[in-house]
Amino acid sequence: MPTPLESRVFTALILGGRATRVAEANSSFITVQIPVESSGLPNTMHAAGRNKAGPQSTHGHKETISGKYVSVEKVDLIEQDTKIKWEMATASDAGGNIPMWMQKLGTPGAITKDVGLVFKWLHDERTSNS
Repeated sequence: MPTPLESRVFTALILGGRATRVAEANSSFITVQIPVESSGLPNTMHAAGRNKAGPQSTHGHKETISGKYVSVEKVDLIEQDTKIKWEMATASDAGGNIPMWMQKLGTPGAITKDVGLVFKWLHDERTSNS
């Protein structure tokens, strides 16, 4: 993540489910992300192990600030109309000393970026399954 968020970690439990309605030729899925407190897990590695470098904590890992992220997303894929209906609710807190008003300024851009990533994933899934 870019400065000043580079030493943040957002640990979440991700739950997902998919439903296919054969008669309607539609499918949908739901994803729920729930924040998880990981400070009690001393051997937890964050960011693909990159927290091994830099100022060390007592556990030998780079110090990180725990942020919180929660979301509920429901996506309906309407095959006959080639439309996607996406409903989302989200909240986050980067933690540390970043004021909430600054965090809220970046939220729409972050969601927009994520939407593009999900659409790419959906395209790749549709292409590989056809």
